[in-house]
Amino acid sequence: MSLAAQSSSIPDFKKSGWSIRGKLLAVVAAVVTVAFLAVIYLGIAFSVDSARTKLSESNRVVTNLIASQIGGAVKFRKEDAIVASFGSLIENSDSGLASAIVFDIAGEEITRFLQSDEAAPDVAEVQKMVAAVLADGAPQEKMIAGKQVVASPSFFGKSDAPNGVIVSGWGFDALEADMRDNAFRLAAIAFVLLAVLLIVLVVIIQKIVASPLQLMSGVMTDLADGHLEVDIPASGRGDEIGEMAHALSIFKANAIRVEHLRKERDELEERNRSENKQRLADTSVSFRNTIGQIVDSVRNAASALSGNAQTLFTTTDDSRQKTEKVLERVAEATADVRSITEAAGTLRIALEEVSQQVFGARAVIETAVDQTRHT
Repeated sequence: MSLAAQSSSIPDFKKSGWSIRGKLLAVVAAVVTVAFLAVIYLGIAFSVDSARTKLSESNRVVTNLIASQIGGAVKFRKEDAIVASFGSLIENSDSGLASAIVFDIAGEEITRFLQSDEAAPDVAEVQKMVAAVLADGAPQEKMIAGKQVVASPSFFGKSDAPNGVIVSGWGFDALEADMRDNAFRLAAIAFVLLAVLLIVLVVIIQKIVASPLQLMSGVMTDLADGHLEVDIPASGRGDEIGEMAHALSIFKANAIRVEHLRKERDELEERNRSENKQRLADTSVSFRNTIGQIVDSVRNAASALSGNAQTLFTTTDDSRQKTEKVLERVAEATADVRSITEAAGTLRIALEEVSQQVFGARAVIETAVDQTRHT
């Protein structure tokens, strides 16, 4: 039985679900996507933290610098000079300056500035910071409602005692907006790179895995159908595909050996059938010859027996006739004719029975000879 006949009882394979290539691509795409998103998220998070730290330091420096420049304006409560000292920070909404409040040495508010969309910081918290700055002369900093609030002392002349406090509130909305824009740009670039990477992976996986597996699947089908002359692909590779090709080569060699043994068995069976047929023919001829010789011997013996029976019948008939003549003569010469006649009748009847038996035996022998001759 060929390999195709042996596999005829196996149901046809119906492909379902994802292919190996699809599964590999899905796994790689998921891993790469998660990795890209994680890198982007971590990069943005670190960038935001770093930018916030640097911006916070810059806000402190700017507040201290303005405080050092408006000591005289604070002492003499010149609001125009105070506002002018902030310059473009007030006019530019992207500067990050959300509010600015100037206090004198008594803790009384001199002037304030608020961006149109911003609310003033908590008054109680601000008063605490102002009191602390006036008490020890050191800047104070605190996060209030998501804003960096910096309180810096102002000095006038050579005095080491502060004559006022500048409280500035700094927001990070502009920074966060820039970070979001950067994040979207990075995400777009990442997805473009991801698409390119997936295309490259499709080509690589198709060449390294999918194509050899498809070729091996076709070779396995051909071998199962009995086409043992097909070549095994990827037999020179040293990876798992090469290992599969090696196993398939062993399967092919075994299939060739099995097919060779099957052919030898078929040839042996055919030779045995031919020899048995010839042996039966020779036996039949020998049997017919032997039976013919036996039949000829029986026919010859039957013919001889028939001749003997004919001779016996003739002799018996002659004896009967002679006996009748003798009895007639004896009857004439003897007085007791009746006794002689009765004896003669009895003898005649006996001779007739013998003649009939001989005649019947002759007929039987002749019939047997005829049947033997026809046979």
